[in-house]
Amino acid sequence: MTCLGLALVARNSHGQTAAETEQLQQAKEQFRMGVARLNAGDTAGALNDFQRSRELRPSGKNTVNAAICLERLERYDEALDLYEEVLTRFASDLEAEDRENLGPVMAALRAKLSYIELSANVPGDVTLAGRARGRLPFKTPLRVLPGQPTLRIVNDGYRPYESTLGLVAGQTLQLDARLEPLSASPTPAPTAATATATRPVESPPASNTRRTLGWTLGGAGVAQLGVASYFGVRAVQQHNDGNESGAGSAADVATVLSITGLVTTAVGVYLLVTSKPPTKASSTPPAIYVSLTGGSTVSVAGSF
Repeated sequence: MTCLGLALVARNSHGQTAAETEQLQQAKEQFRMGVARLNAGDTAGALNDFQRSRELRPSGKNTVNAAICLERLERYDEALDLYEEVLTRFASDLEAEDRENLGPVMAALRAKLSYIELSANVPGDVTLAGRARGRLPFKTPLRVLPGQPTLRIVNDGYRPYESTLGLVAGQTLQLDARLEPLSASPTPAPTAATATATRPVESPPASNTRRTLGWTLGGAGVAQLGVASYFGVRAVQQHNDGNESGAGSAADVATVLSITGLVTTAVGVYLLVTSKPPTKASSTPPAIYVSLTGGSTVSVAGSF
């Protein structure tokens, strides 16, 4: 979208105080400065001007221009928030052509975002990718840029929850966070009176590890192929709806997941085929088992 014109929608000045009139003039001046900066290529500076204009006197035009700046700065989730605010709060401020152009722009932005359906065992203040997103519980999924953002949830009386997520465009992640109370007592370390000394645990045979890894990779590969099928169907639907941008994004994701799924499945099958069947564990008791039951009592069992 191109930047909207210079004129802010004027309100009826009758009944306005001198302070309100001055505030409106300042909002208009900030708006003009933002347009000049944007036309000169200073997108970040223009965004600051439009946001300042919104603080003084919010309108459809300074809101949509701030959204345009956010979009150019690739802050797509914040841009989409402002475009939606324009349609719900300032629709009357826009020309008919601008309202028609918003639909395709917003659809393209949604295709570039990831979504998180977030819940937790307690309410909490949520920060995602360094941006405060409100307090749980949420009624709608959170929108965030793809990548590896850090999620943090804070609630007085609980240890902060923090996790680094892995997100791709178009993906919806369901996450149920668990916050631990600060009053929870940590598990006590074993003392000399209750400790039990045993033989070191032997590592499982390499063949068992190989088979476990094979089954794990095979299952992961099949799951990737299933997700790839979903995105393939989504690409066809987007193409049929005339949304070529969304169709292309979904097709790219389907292709990547199909390739990685086939490779992962093939590696898993190879590990299963080349591993030996697990051998039956020996029932021979350990050579020596020592139990310290407290005081000076020592018992020894097993074969020597």
